[in-house]
Amino acid sequence: FKEFPELILSPDHIKKYGNEFKVLTKALDPANGVHLHFHWNKEESYHFPNVIPTGSRDTLFLGIKKGITKEKLIESIKKAIETKDGSNVYELCNSYNIHLNSGLHLTPGIYHAPVSLFTIEVQTPHDDYSHIAWDKDWDENMIKTHLFKGLFNSVEEVINASNFEANLREDFKKLTTELVKK
Repeated sequence: FKEFPELILSPDHIKKYGNEFKVLTKALDPANGVHLHFHWNKEESYHFPNVIPTGSRDTLFLGIKKGITKEKLIESIKKAIETKDGSNVYELCNSYNIHLNSGLHLTPGIYHAPVSLFTIEVQTPHDDYSHIAWDKDWDENMIKTHLFKGLFNSVEEVINASNFEANLREDFKKLTTELVKK
């Protein structure tokens, strides 16, 4: 690939990005879904192929409900840390039931918790994320390593690293129309 990039990549791509094709593809089979999180710099797309579901959650959490303020979100995350229960944070999110053979694309900064369906994930190869809620069983180590990531000192700093305004988009319903069970 690096020896003969012009056989695979266009001249425009090579001129703009060099002879690298930075895409990571994963096959995920999460039994219980993935915790609510966002990525600072990573774009990703999900495809839910027509595979018999084996997981326990077919609800996709995506963005936050209209009218939720940044302060309310921060307050809810702090309460979740205190009570070691993130259900109050999930309640602030839009939720969609997913049908098989559908998919979506997410830009950086969008809060999301994917479903427990077999998933093909195509993404830029970055491992940047902050979990902002777990279903249960929060502990100090999870908070340090998955919320603050050694980069942030407060919940406010974490949320400021997200794209809060983009999480209030009213077109999430349109974006997920093809995902919602009819």
